[in-house]
Amino acid sequence: MRSLSVLFCLVLLIGSVMSQDLLVHVDDPTEADEAAANIINYFIQAPNANVAAVFNGVGPIIFSTPGNSLLKEYEEIYRQYPNQFQVLLCNNSIHGLNIPASAFPSFTTIVPAAVASIAELQQKGYGYIKP
Repeated sequence: MRSLSVLFCLVLLIGSVMSQDLLVHVDDPTEADEAAANIINYFIQAPNANVAAVFNGVGPIIFSTPGNSLLKEYEEIYRQYPNQFQVLLCNNSIHGLNIPASAFPSFTTIVPAAVASIAELQQKGYGYIKP
Protein backbone atom coordinates (compact mmCIF):
# COMPACT_ATOMS: atom_id res chain seq x y z
CA MET A 1 0.00 0.00 0.00
CA ARG A 2 2.85 2.39 0.84
CA SER A 3 4.41 1.89 -2.62
CA LEU A 4 1.11 2.90 -4.24
CA SER A 5 1.04 6.08 -2.14
CA VAL A 6 4.60 6.93 -3.16
CA LEU A 7 3.77 6.22 -6.81
CA PHE A 8 0.68 8.41 -6.61
CA CYS A 9 2.73 11.27 -5.10
CA LEU A 10 5.34 10.92 -7.86
CA VAL A 11 2.65 11.04 -10.55
CA LEU A 12 1.22 14.21 -8.98
CA LEU A 13 4.67 15.78 -8.72
CA ILE A 14 5.61 14.94 -12.30
CA GLY A 15 2.24 16.16 -13.53
CA SER A 16 2.70 19.49 -11.80
CA VAL A 17 6.21 19.97 -13.22
CA MET A 18 5.39 18.91 -16.76
CA SER A 19 3.04 20.95 -18.85
CA GLN A 20 1.52 20.98 -22.31
CA ASP A 21 2.95 23.60 -24.62
CA LEU A 22 0.28 25.86 -26.09
CA LEU A 23 -0.38 27.43 -29.48
CA VAL A 24 -2.80 30.37 -29.56
CA HIS A 25 -4.04 31.27 -33.04
CA VAL A 26 -5.28 34.83 -33.64
CA ASP A 27 -6.48 35.99 -37.05
CA ASP A 28 -8.62 38.91 -35.94
CA PRO A 29 -7.52 41.84 -33.75
CA THR A 30 -10.80 41.60 -31.81
CA GLU A 31 -9.60 38.20 -30.51
CA ALA A 32 -6.22 39.50 -29.30
CA ASP A 33 -7.37 40.67 -25.87
CA GLU A 34 -9.03 37.33 -25.06
CA ALA A 35 -5.99 35.51 -26.40
CA ALA A 36 -3.69 37.52 -24.11
CA ALA A 37 -5.91 36.69 -21.13
CA ASN A 38 -5.79 32.99 -22.10
CA ILE A 39 -1.99 33.14 -22.32
CA ILE A 40 -1.60 34.83 -18.93
CA ASN A 41 -4.00 32.35 -17.30
CA TYR A 42 -2.16 29.45 -18.89
CA PHE A 43 1.21 30.62 -17.61
CA ILE A 44 -0.30 30.89 -14.12
CA GLN A 45 -1.43 27.24 -14.32
CA ALA A 46 1.58 25.93 -16.27
CA PRO A 47 4.56 28.20 -15.48
CA ASN A 48 7.03 25.87 -17.21
CA ALA A 49 5.10 25.68 -20.49
CA ASN A 50 6.08 27.20 -23.81
CA VAL A 51 3.45 29.35 -25.50
CA ALA A 52 3.40 30.51 -29.11
CA ALA A 53 0.91 33.14 -30.24
CA VAL A 54 0.51 32.95 -34.02
CA PHE A 55 -1.07 35.94 -35.77
CA ASN A 56 -2.31 35.90 -39.35
CA GLY A 57 -5.12 37.47 -41.38
CA VAL A 58 -5.53 40.99 -40.00
CA GLY A 59 -4.28 39.88 -36.57
CA PRO A 60 -0.71 41.24 -36.99
CA ILE A 61 -1.99 44.81 -37.30
CA ILE A 62 -2.04 45.25 -33.49
CA PHE A 63 1.74 44.95 -33.41
CA SER A 64 2.32 47.71 -35.96
CA THR A 65 0.65 50.47 -33.95
CA PRO A 66 3.04 51.99 -31.37
CA GLY A 67 1.39 52.76 -28.05
CA ASN A 68 -1.41 50.27 -28.66
CA SER A 69 -2.56 48.80 -25.31
CA LEU A 70 -2.68 45.27 -26.77
CA LEU A 71 0.87 45.64 -28.04
CA LYS A 72 1.93 46.64 -24.53
CA GLU A 73 0.08 43.66 -23.07
CA TYR A 74 1.91 41.18 -25.30
CA GLU A 75 5.19 42.92 -24.70
CA GLU A 76 4.65 42.56 -20.95
CA ILE A 77 3.94 38.83 -21.33
CA TYR A 78 7.17 38.53 -23.31
CA ARG A 79 9.08 40.43 -20.59
CA GLN A 80 7.81 38.01 -17.97
CA TYR A 81 8.45 34.86 -20.03
CA PRO A 82 11.21 35.71 -22.57
CA ASN A 83 12.40 32.13 -22.97
CA GLN A 84 8.93 30.56 -23.06
CA PHE A 85 6.75 32.96 -25.04
CA GLN A 86 6.97 33.79 -28.70
CA VAL A 87 4.84 35.92 -31.01
CA LEU A 88 4.85 34.72 -34.61
CA LEU A 89 3.52 37.00 -37.34
CA CYS A 90 2.59 35.72 -40.79
CA ASN A 91 4.62 37.37 -43.56
CA ASN A 92 1.90 36.61 -46.11
CA SER A 93 -0.59 38.54 -43.98
CA ILE A 94 1.83 41.40 -43.35
CA HIS A 95 2.47 41.66 -47.07
CA GLY A 96 -1.28 41.67 -47.76
CA LEU A 97 -1.76 44.44 -45.20
CA ASN A 98 1.04 46.49 -46.82
CA ILE A 99 2.86 46.93 -43.52
CA PRO A 100 6.67 47.04 -43.65
CA ALA A 101 8.46 44.45 -41.51
CA SER A 102 10.30 47.31 -39.78
CA ALA A 103 6.99 48.42 -38.22
CA PHE A 104 6.92 45.42 -35.87
CA PRO A 105 8.60 45.27 -32.45
CA SER A 106 11.72 43.23 -31.87
CA PHE A 107 10.00 40.71 -29.59
CA THR A 108 7.96 39.45 -32.56
CA THR A 109 9.15 37.01 -35.21
CA ILE A 110 7.97 37.14 -38.79
CA VAL A 111 7.44 33.68 -40.27
CA PRO A 112 6.86 32.94 -43.97
CA ALA A 113 3.40 31.40 -43.50
CA ALA A 114 1.37 31.10 -40.30
CA VAL A 115 -0.31 27.90 -41.44
CA ALA A 116 3.07 26.19 -41.79
CA SER A 117 4.11 27.40 -38.32
CA ILE A 118 0.83 26.17 -36.83
CA ALA A 119 1.30 22.74 -38.41
CA GLU A 120 4.92 22.56 -37.22
CA LEU A 121 4.02 23.52 -33.66
CA GLN A 122 1.19 21.00 -33.55
CA GLN A 123 3.56 18.32 -34.81
CA LYS A 124 5.85 19.22 -31.88
CA GLY A 125 2.98 18.58 -29.50
CA TYR A 126 1.63 22.07 -28.91
CA GLY A 127 -2.04 22.14 -27.98
CA TYR A 128 -4.12 24.42 -30.22
CA ILE A 129 -6.66 27.00 -29.10
CA LYS A 130 -8.38 29.80 -30.95
CA PRO A 131 -10.21 32.42 -28.89
